[in-house]
Amino acid sequence: MTLILRNPAQDVQFFKFTSSPTEDRPIPAGRLVRMVDDRTVDTIASASTAAQFPVGWLMQKVKDEYTDFPTNFRLAGDLGSSDAFVGDEVAVATGVGAIYETDQYVDEAADGIAANTLLYPDNDGKLSDSNADSAASAAAVALNTLTAAECAAGKMLLIKALV
Repeated sequence: MTLILRNPAQDVQFFKFTSSPTEDRPIPAGRLVRMVDDRTVDTIASASTAAQFPVGWLMQKVKDEYTDFPTNFRLAGDLGSSDAFVGDEVAVATGVGAIYETDQYVDEAADGIAANTLLYPDNDGKLSDSNADSAASAAAVALNTLTAAECAAGKMLLIKALV
């Protein structure tokens, strides 16, 4: 039997984004992703489904291919940008204990999010301050407090990853 130590920061940083995503595009960076195939990810679509366990967060916006141009055509503005296209490799942020800031969260009760609140996967791949969508386990914990007004304005939430 063999067990090979791998570097998680390198080995799981890039996955292929599925060629048939469940979410409308563009998909913003910061959405929770799940494994759908061999080294292939898609956003969380149903937090209550056990097979949709989050493995990390998108680090790039994912867009559809252009329909008016040949396959894999890129505009000059796409070159050097951090955007990815459906079917491309995308960067995935992972690491239990890693600290991130995100605006991809839902304040379910519209009462703000307090520091030390467990954050669960939501049905749209965002983090939620409740497990109303029946997520089995938390994906992150809030490290700062946001008022309801700050949440509504989309202020950045500091989180510690639990996945």
